[in-house]
Amino acid sequence: MKKINSVGDDTSGFKVGKELEAGNLKMKAQLNNISSGKNWLSTAESALILVDDKLNQIIAKQEDAKDPLKSSTSLQNDIKAIADEIQ
Repeated sequence: MKKINSVGDDTSGFKVGKELEAGNLKMKAQLNNISSGKNWLSTAESALILVDDKLNQIIAKQEDAKDPLKSSTSLQNDIKAIADEIQ
């Protein structure tokens, strides 16, 4: 098997080899972009899960507010604090 190291070895083969090399580099860049996109989506998913957890905490505090023995002022402050965490 003959290697093509320069244009002098095989003009058309050298050109094809360079085109394949460029295509390979392009695909590697595309794979890196896909990986970056997946990481971004994973980060966004984590943030949405945290917001959902905070909203569930607020719903639980609203249920606690139905108990007449619980301090409504304290529960309101708790809800405000949780809402501030979402911000």
